Amino acid sequence: MMKPYRRVIRLGGLALMATAVIEVAATIFDPDLIANRDAIQHPSWIPSHLAFSVAYTLVLPGLVALYLRQADRLGWWGEAGFVLALFGSTMTVSISMLVGAALPLIAPQYPGLTRSLPFFEPGRPLHFMQLAVALTVLTYFPGYVLTGIATLRAGMLSPWAACFMVLGALGTLGALAGPGTTARLITIGGAALLCVAFGWLGYELVVASDRAASEAGFSKPRDRRPA
Repeated sequence: MMKPYRRVIRLGGLALMATAVIEVAATIFDPDLIANRDAIQHPSWIPSHLAFSVAYTLVLPGLVALYLRQADRLGWWGEAGFVLALFGSTMTVSISMLVGAALPLIAPQYPGLTRSLPFFEPGRPLHFMQLAVALTVLTYFPGYVLTGIATLRAGMLSPWAACFMVLGALGTLGALAGPGTTARLITIGGAALLCVAFGWLGYELVVASDRAASEAGFSKPRDRRPA
């Protein structure tokens, strides 16, 4: 029988794999990266931001599984990275839902605003949420960078996947650079690397969990009953 924490690791691995698929699609179709005055009214605006919310809800059990897999090899800063990544992912869910649902309703009143970030500036309708956006940036990016480095140093999972997590988190900072081809390519490239990391690490978590369960089954002594 699979131990409870192994089930959590397996489920978390599956969640990470699902996150990879959903996030890369959401990033590619995110109109917020397009230099288009009607981006917020684009048909893919709400679905793409809803997809981000789903992806970063699924990543939460994935991070827990990733932590459990290598907890005994992490330093305090590695643990801090996981906590920051969890917090940043939770904030990302909230901000994505707010931006996806609210801006299409508010945008017609502010025709000069074509992207989501300007709505959070002073004097703009979502300025009261500026602190939440700042907390998201200050936890999400450092969190995933530290988590990737901690995973690399732990040496229990693919070093390439860990490096992709670090580079992917840094690459997605391109979303803060503004619309345009360069920012879009940087952001999509970063998201692609992050998604590869999620999918790769998720697969390794599932395989490791299944292997541990199989080995435990083989090593379990069988009851010997008298004939």
